[in-house]
Amino acid sequence: MANTVTEVKLGNLLGNFKIDILNTISEHLDTMKIKQKQEAEKAAMAVFCSKCRRKHAERECPLNAIEICGICPLEHSTEKCPSLPKL
Repeated sequence: MANTVTEVKLGNLLGNFKIDILNTISEHLDTMKIKQKQEAEKAAMAVFCSKCRRKHAERECPLNAIEICGICPLEHSTEKCPSLPKL
């Protein structure tokens, strides 16, 4: 009788261990699938400029050619700065 009880407990422990391992593997696979999906989305969006969202290389963005004023807190081109003529 003691051997039977021990075998049942051991069987339950092994069953629980198997379930835990399968759950862990399943979680890792889900995480890996999510990461792969994010990488695929990132690669698909790579053709679009992150600044203006138009389809061109980021180094060719027309927004790079505009000099933003660094003198005052407003975001405008240097040519249209209202503080510049005062200086």
